[in-house]
Amino acid sequence: MRFRERRLEVQVVFLILFNLILLSVQSQADLWVRGVAAVLSPPVRVLHGVLDGVAGFLSRLETMKKAEVENRDLKNQLLWTRLANDRLRLENMYLGQFYRMEDQPLFETGPRIRVSIIRRKMSSFFSEYLIDSGYMKGVKTRQVAITPDGLVGIVEDVSAATSVVKPIIHPDAVVSVVDLRSGCHAVAKGDGTGFLELKYLPPYADVVAGDLFYTDCWDFLYPPGLLVGAVLEAVPEESQLKVRLKPRVDFSAQKWLILIKEAS
Repeated sequence: MRFRERRLEVQVVFLILFNLILLSVQSQADLWVRGVAAVLSPPVRVLHGVLDGVAGFLSRLETMKKAEVENRDLKNQLLWTRLANDRLRLENMYLGQFYRMEDQPLFETGPRIRVSIIRRKMSSFFSEYLIDSGYMKGVKTRQVAITPDGLVGIVEDVSAATSVVKPIIHPDAVVSVVDLRSGCHAVAKGDGTGFLELKYLPPYADVVAGDLFYTDCWDFLYPPGLLVGAVLEAVPEESQLKVRLKPRVDFSAQKWLILIKEAS
Protein backbone atom coordinates (compact mmCIF):
# COMPACT_ATOMS: atom_id res chain seq x y z
CA MET A 1 0.00 0.00 0.00
CA ARG A 2 2.75 2.32 0.93
CA PHE A 3 4.65 1.25 -2.19
CA ARG A 4 1.70 2.26 -4.36
CA GLU A 5 1.42 5.61 -2.60
CA ARG A 6 5.10 6.34 -3.13
CA ARG A 7 4.90 5.33 -6.74
CA LEU A 8 2.01 7.70 -7.24
CA GLU A 9 3.92 10.52 -5.54
CA VAL A 10 6.92 9.90 -7.82
CA GLN A 11 4.72 10.06 -10.90
CA VAL A 12 3.19 13.32 -9.73
CA VAL A 13 6.61 14.81 -9.05
CA PHE A 14 7.83 13.61 -12.48
CA LEU A 15 4.84 15.19 -14.23
CA ILE A 16 5.41 18.46 -12.40
CA LEU A 17 9.11 18.50 -13.33
CA PHE A 18 8.30 17.61 -16.93
CA ASN A 19 5.78 20.46 -17.17
CA LEU A 20 8.30 22.86 -15.65
CA ILE A 21 10.90 21.79 -18.24
CA LEU A 22 8.39 22.24 -21.10
CA LEU A 23 7.43 25.70 -19.84
CA SER A 24 11.09 26.69 -19.60
CA VAL A 25 11.89 25.42 -23.10
CA GLN A 26 8.79 27.13 -24.52
CA SER A 27 9.68 30.42 -22.88
CA GLN A 28 13.24 30.17 -24.20
CA ALA A 29 11.91 29.43 -27.70
CA ASP A 30 9.56 32.37 -27.50
CA LEU A 31 12.43 34.59 -26.47
CA TRP A 32 14.55 33.36 -29.39
CA VAL A 33 11.72 33.85 -31.85
CA ARG A 34 10.98 37.30 -30.52
CA GLY A 35 14.66 38.20 -30.65
CA VAL A 36 15.04 37.00 -34.23
CA ALA A 37 11.83 38.80 -35.20
CA ALA A 38 13.06 41.97 -33.52
CA VAL A 39 16.37 41.75 -35.37
CA LEU A 40 14.85 40.96 -38.79
CA SER A 41 11.83 43.27 -38.60
CA PRO A 42 13.58 46.59 -39.59
CA PRO A 43 15.34 45.14 -42.68
CA VAL A 44 12.15 43.39 -43.76
CA ARG A 45 10.23 46.61 -43.39
CA VAL A 46 12.88 48.50 -45.35
CA LEU A 47 12.81 45.82 -48.06
CA HIS A 48 9.03 46.00 -48.22
CA GLY A 49 9.25 49.78 -48.51
CA VAL A 50 11.85 49.58 -51.30
CA LEU A 51 9.79 47.02 -53.23
CA ASP A 52 6.65 49.12 -52.84
CA GLY A 53 8.56 52.21 -54.03
CA VAL A 54 9.96 50.39 -57.08
CA ALA A 55 6.52 49.02 -57.95
CA GLY A 56 5.00 52.48 -57.62
CA PHE A 57 7.77 54.04 -59.73
CA LEU A 58 7.32 51.47 -62.49
CA SER A 59 3.58 51.98 -62.42
CA ARG A 60 3.97 55.76 -62.67
CA LEU A 61 6.54 55.36 -65.45
CA GLU A 62 4.16 53.17 -67.45
CA THR A 63 1.36 55.69 -66.90
CA MET A 64 3.62 58.53 -68.05
CA LYS A 65 4.58 56.61 -71.20
CA LYS A 66 0.94 55.95 -72.03
CA ALA A 67 0.09 59.60 -71.39
CA GLU A 68 3.00 60.71 -73.62
CA VAL A 69 1.83 58.47 -76.46
CA GLU A 70 -1.74 59.73 -76.11
CA ASN A 71 -0.55 63.35 -76.05
CA ARG A 72 1.55 62.80 -79.18
CA ASP A 73 -1.43 61.24 -80.97
CA LEU A 74 -3.66 64.10 -79.89
CA LYS A 75 -1.09 66.66 -81.10
CA ASN A 76 -0.89 64.94 -84.48
CA GLN A 77 -4.68 64.85 -84.75
CA LEU A 78 -4.86 68.53 -83.77
CA LEU A 79 -2.22 69.43 -86.37
CA TRP A 80 -4.03 67.61 -89.17
CA THR A 81 -7.33 69.10 -88.04
CA ARG A 82 -5.85 72.60 -88.14
CA LEU A 83 -4.41 71.99 -91.60
CA ALA A 84 -7.76 70.69 -92.83
CA ASN A 85 -9.54 73.70 -91.30
CA ASP A 86 -7.08 76.12 -92.92
CA ARG A 87 -7.54 74.45 -96.31
CA LEU A 88 -11.32 74.53 -96.01
CA ARG A 89 -11.22 78.17 -94.94
CA LEU A 90 -9.14 79.09 -97.98
CA GLU A 91 -11.33 77.03 -100.28
CA ASN A 92 -14.46 78.69 -98.96
CA MET A 93 -12.87 82.09 -99.38
CA TYR A 94 -11.85 81.49 -102.97
CA LEU A 95 -14.84 79.46 -104.10
CA GLY A 96 -16.98 82.49 -103.34
CA GLN A 97 -15.03 84.24 -106.08
CA PHE A 98 -15.12 81.30 -108.48
CA TYR A 99 -18.91 81.36 -108.72
CA ARG A 100 -18.78 85.00 -109.83
CA MET A 101 -16.04 84.59 -112.42
CA GLU A 102 -18.10 84.68 -115.57
CA ASP A 103 -19.89 87.87 -114.54
CA GLN A 104 -16.89 89.66 -112.98
CA PRO A 105 -13.58 88.33 -114.30
CA LEU A 106 -10.73 89.03 -111.94
CA PHE A 107 -8.41 90.41 -114.65
CA GLU A 108 -10.78 93.31 -115.30
CA THR A 109 -10.15 94.76 -111.84
CA GLY A 110 -7.07 96.31 -110.27
CA PRO A 111 -4.05 98.05 -111.83
CA ARG A 112 -2.91 96.67 -115.18
CA ILE A 113 -0.33 97.37 -117.87
CA ARG A 114 -0.94 96.75 -121.56
CA VAL A 115 2.15 95.50 -123.37
CA SER A 116 2.97 94.31 -126.89
CA ILE A 117 4.74 91.11 -127.83
CA ILE A 118 7.94 91.86 -129.73
CA ARG A 119 8.76 88.26 -130.64
CA ARG A 120 9.04 84.79 -129.30
CA LYS A 121 12.40 83.84 -127.90
CA MET A 122 12.30 80.51 -129.75
CA SER A 123 10.65 79.28 -132.91
CA SER A 124 8.17 76.91 -131.23
CA PHE A 125 4.69 78.14 -130.37
CA PHE A 126 5.04 77.33 -126.66
CA SER A 127 8.26 79.37 -126.27
CA GLU A 128 8.66 82.41 -124.04
CA TYR A 129 7.42 85.87 -125.07
CA LEU A 130 9.60 88.96 -125.25
CA ILE A 131 7.49 92.06 -124.49
CA ASP A 132 8.22 95.77 -125.07
CA SER A 133 8.08 96.93 -121.42
CA GLY A 134 10.50 96.64 -118.52
CA TYR A 135 11.01 98.00 -115.05
CA MET A 136 11.13 101.56 -116.44
CA LYS A 137 7.40 101.17 -117.15
CA GLY A 138 6.65 99.47 -113.84
CA VAL A 139 6.90 95.84 -114.91
CA LYS A 140 7.98 93.44 -112.15
CA THR A 141 8.84 89.78 -111.98
CA ARG A 142 5.98 87.45 -110.95
CA GLN A 143 3.41 89.77 -112.57
CA VAL A 144 0.66 87.76 -114.24
CA ALA A 145 0.06 88.08 -117.99
CA ILE A 146 -3.51 87.68 -119.27
CA THR A 147 -5.80 88.48 -122.19
CA PRO A 148 -9.59 88.91 -122.20
CA ASP A 149 -9.77 85.21 -123.05
CA GLY A 150 -7.87 83.96 -120.01
CA LEU A 151 -4.48 83.30 -118.43
CA VAL A 152 -1.31 83.56 -120.54
CA GLY A 153 1.59 83.18 -118.11
CA ILE A 154 3.89 84.99 -115.71
CA VAL A 155 6.72 87.53 -116.01
CA GLU A 156 9.95 85.65 -115.43
CA ASP A 157 12.69 88.16 -116.23
CA VAL A 158 12.72 91.98 -116.33
CA SER A 159 15.22 94.39 -117.82
CA ALA A 160 15.06 98.15 -118.34
CA ALA A 161 13.03 98.18 -121.55
CA THR A 162 11.93 94.58 -122.12
CA SER A 163 10.69 91.59 -120.15
CA VAL A 164 10.22 87.86 -120.65
CA VAL A 165 6.85 86.13 -120.12
CA LYS A 166 6.70 82.36 -119.69
CA PRO A 167 3.35 81.03 -120.98
CA ILE A 168 1.43 78.35 -119.14
CA ILE A 169 1.87 75.93 -122.06
CA HIS A 170 5.65 75.99 -121.64
CA PRO A 171 6.96 72.54 -120.65
CA ASP A 172 8.50 74.01 -117.47
CA ALA A 173 5.37 75.94 -116.40
CA VAL A 174 2.96 74.64 -113.76
CA VAL A 175 -0.34 76.13 -112.61
CA SER A 176 -2.49 75.12 -109.65
CA VAL A 177 -6.08 74.87 -110.93
CA VAL A 178 -9.58 73.93 -109.81
CA ASP A 179 -12.64 72.61 -111.65
CA LEU A 180 -15.42 75.17 -111.32
CA ARG A 181 -18.15 72.52 -111.57
CA SER A 182 -16.87 69.78 -109.24
CA GLY A 183 -14.30 71.63 -107.11
CA CYS A 184 -11.50 69.15 -107.95
CA HIS A 185 -8.00 70.59 -107.50
CA ALA A 186 -5.07 69.65 -109.76
CA VAL A 187 -1.79 70.90 -111.20
CA ALA A 188 -1.71 71.83 -114.90
CA LYS A 189 1.59 71.39 -116.72
CA GLY A 190 2.51 72.13 -120.32
CA ASP A 191 2.92 68.95 -122.36
CA GLY A 192 5.08 70.47 -125.10
CA THR A 193 2.37 70.35 -127.78
CA GLY A 194 0.42 73.48 -126.92
CA PHE A 195 -1.90 71.75 -124.46
CA LEU A 196 -1.89 71.21 -120.69
CA GLU A 197 -1.94 67.96 -118.78
CA LEU A 198 -3.52 67.75 -115.35
CA LYS A 199 -1.46 66.02 -112.66
CA TYR A 200 -2.33 64.46 -109.29
CA LEU A 201 -5.95 63.63 -110.05
CA PRO A 202 -7.18 60.28 -108.66
CA PRO A 203 -8.87 57.94 -111.18
CA TYR A 204 -12.25 58.51 -109.49
CA ALA A 205 -12.06 62.34 -109.76
CA ASP A 206 -15.25 64.01 -111.04
CA VAL A 207 -13.82 65.59 -114.19
CA VAL A 208 -15.49 65.31 -117.60
CA ALA A 209 -14.93 66.81 -121.03
CA GLY A 210 -16.00 70.44 -121.22
CA ASP A 211 -15.23 71.29 -117.57
CA LEU A 212 -13.59 74.69 -117.12
CA PHE A 213 -10.49 74.99 -114.93
CA TYR A 214 -9.46 78.19 -113.18
CA THR A 215 -6.46 79.19 -111.08
CA ASP A 216 -6.89 78.45 -107.37
CA CYS A 217 -3.75 80.22 -106.00
CA TRP A 218 -2.38 77.16 -104.15
CA ASP A 219 0.94 77.67 -105.97
CA PHE A 220 1.09 81.33 -104.80
CA LEU A 221 1.95 82.37 -108.38
CA TYR A 222 -1.43 83.27 -109.86
CA PRO A 223 -4.45 85.02 -108.33
CA PRO A 224 -7.55 82.85 -108.01
CA GLY A 225 -10.26 82.94 -110.64
CA LEU A 226 -8.30 83.24 -113.89
CA LEU A 227 -9.60 81.02 -116.66
CA VAL A 228 -6.97 78.48 -117.76
CA GLY A 229 -8.77 76.17 -120.18
CA ALA A 230 -11.37 73.50 -120.87
CA VAL A 231 -11.09 69.71 -120.64
CA LEU A 232 -10.68 67.98 -123.97
CA GLU A 233 -10.66 64.42 -122.65
CA ALA A 234 -10.52 62.61 -119.32
CA VAL A 235 -9.29 59.01 -119.42
CA PRO A 236 -9.01 57.01 -116.14
CA GLU A 237 -5.75 55.11 -115.76
CA GLU A 238 -4.41 52.76 -113.12
CA SER A 239 -3.18 55.34 -110.59
CA GLN A 240 -4.66 58.63 -111.77
CA LEU A 241 -7.06 60.30 -114.16
CA LYS A 242 -5.34 61.43 -117.34
CA VAL A 243 -6.83 64.77 -118.35
CA ARG A 244 -5.86 66.90 -121.35
CA LEU A 245 -6.66 70.58 -121.08
CA LYS A 246 -7.01 72.99 -124.00
CA PRO A 247 -5.97 76.56 -123.09
CA ARG A 248 -8.60 79.18 -123.64
CA VAL A 249 -6.00 81.60 -125.03
CA ASP A 250 -4.82 81.17 -128.64
CA PHE A 251 -1.07 81.40 -128.07
CA SER A 252 -0.24 81.38 -131.79
CA ALA A 253 -2.15 84.58 -132.52
CA GLN A 254 -1.35 86.85 -129.55
CA LYS A 255 0.01 90.35 -130.28
CA TRP A 256 -0.48 92.05 -126.93
CA LEU A 257 -0.94 91.13 -123.26
CA ILE A 258 -2.25 92.67 -120.05
CA LEU A 259 -0.04 92.53 -116.94
CA ILE A 260 -1.74 92.54 -113.57
CA LYS A 261 -0.19 92.48 -110.11
CA GLU A 262 1.45 89.34 -108.80
CA ALA A 263 -0.48 86.84 -106.66
CA SER A 264 1.35 87.61 -103.37
